[in-house]
Amino acid sequence: MEIVVTHLTRMQGGYFCVAGVDPSSGRHIRPVIPGQRLKVALLAANGGPFDIGNVVELGKGRAVGKAPEIEDMEFDMGKARVVRTLNDQDLWALLKTCSVSQLEVVFGPEVQCTPKGKAKVPCNMGQGSLGIVGPVSHLHLHVDQYQKIRALFKLGTNEIDGSLTDIRFFCDDHITPIAEFVEKANTKLQEGVEVLLSVGLSRPFAPLGTDEEAHWFQVNNVHFSNRPVWQHRSTHRRISAHDVKAH
Repeated sequence: MEIVVTHLTRMQGGYFCVAGVDPSSGRHIRPVIPGQRLKVALLAANGGPFDIGNVVELGKGRAVGKAPEIEDMEFDMGKARVVRTLNDQDLWALLKTCSVSQLEVVFGPEVQCTPKGKAKVPCNMGQGSLGIVGPVSHLHLHVDQYQKIRALFKLGTNEIDGSLTDIRFFCDDHITPIAEFVEKANTKLQEGVEVLLSVGLSRPFAPLGTDEEAHWFQVNNVHFSNRPVWQHRSTHRRISAHDVKAH
């Protein structure tokens, strides 16, 4: 079983989440190890197989997903290996082929948009938790008061405000945003560079001040048409939280 890595997201320091597209079927797959989180040793930056644009052989997988995370596939991390890395043209073509223009197509009719632009899916509902959306308009990234990166954009008639969990925009602690990358991304957006977004749903949680758990919408990765194969390892080997805070 092969995937082309299209989703690469931060988790608590020391861990990450990855997902991709099966090039033969176009369906999304999230490699998981039941009961465990993926350690950053599996990132290409640390000698592992996973990075944006990499074609990764996962070995024989076993479907373990349940709604909305139907894409979860158990794999043997000892057998995961890089087959090749797609070039910019081929990765962009794949992203375009897989992209849709409505959140409902990705997550199902159960997706709910709040007046403040947040989106969520109730627990144990929905038809999926991963997708690629576009075209988007008025996309802007900013760092909020909690030092989290927010992605504001318009998709169809919906104005969306989602958390950006793209691992490439954060230091090695997976907490500290890299402001330089946010600024460069916004410059590209102002110049009119076309983008597609890898999107997903969080694991269920209840926001502060509420008791109701839900799967919340997030932007997993921002893909630029002029550099689709922007790899995590190419820019983060020498970037640490200490380096950023020192400046």
